[in-house]
Amino acid sequence: MVLGPAEDGGYYVIGMKAPHVRLFADIAWSTSGVADQTRERAREIGLEVVELATWYDVDDVAALSRLLRDLGPAARRREALRPYAAPATASCIRRLGLLELQAAASPRVGPTPTDRNRVALAGLATGKE
Repeated sequence: MVLGPAEDGGYYVIGMKAPHVRLFADIAWSTSGVADQTRERAREIGLEVVELATWYDVDDVAALSRLLRDLGPAARRREALRPYAAPATASCIRRLGLLELQAAASPRVGPTPTDRNRVALAGLATGKE
């Protein structure tokens, strides 16, 4: 079994050559002990455990924000995702427009040039300026 432990005590990936239902039974899911319990269960049923480097998983808004920062334009310059470049994930995020959604949801101070353009266009559409 291959296990990629996450910083929060869970895991970001698990892989096996064959299904092992017992591996997932009676695990305290959504706790910081998930990876430890899974390792122990693997040993109980005779599976060798090979571990990848600890990384983070994306299972809440904070982790998604972190991933979007790591995959954003600045990430290409600083190689934020070493050792995992995640090109397929980056492509999916671009296709879904998640970086733009995150930017739109971020608090801003004062109107931006784009906001002023939107107001001006709205005024033209209604006949008010």
